[in-house]
Amino acid sequence: MLEDYLINAGGIGAENIADIRIYLGLMVNLIATAESIGEDDPQNLLKTLPTGQEKAFSDQHAHDVTVLLVMPAGLQQKMMAKELLSCGFRVMRAYDCVEALSVAVDITPDIVFINYDMVPFTGRELSKVLVSVDTLSDIHIVLLTSYEAGDEHLQDLPDNVSVVKKTTGLHGSHR
Repeated sequence: MLEDYLINAGGIGAENIADIRIYLGLMVNLIATAESIGEDDPQNLLKTLPTGQEKAFSDQHAHDVTVLLVMPAGLQQKMMAKELLSCGFRVMRAYDCVEALSVAVDITPDIVFINYDMVPFTGRELSKVLVSVDTLSDIHIVLLTSYEAGDEHLQDLPDNVSVVKKTTGLHGSHR
């Protein structure tokens, strides 16, 4: 969570020291009490923490919608995260499918964006795993792919999985 905050904030500066103290205070309290937190508590704790988001639009505000972005680190992931943050969503990141499953079980996101080409298994396989977990069976999943609709790679997806096709360029006439 703190890692996501620091990425969202773009680094450590005087303007976000107070937010970082909130994260560190929470960690110290959790360690000091040595109690496990309840099943609903991770999601409730997450909603109280600062996001580090940079608002691109003055009328945008934070939503109680947690997005798990499952993509390799890189420009595409940064651009998607920045856009989601600018629209007021709380963004958590996972860089591979194993980490994604662990994070999803811990925070129970409202929606998961999954890149099709992931390791050690595909985004399609991860979507099937996520919906097979009782506490995650109702989350919305968006599978990001360059495969065409009807391609065999997109067969037998769970009902709560939407597919968004990534394109490789602009279409239409060039002038």
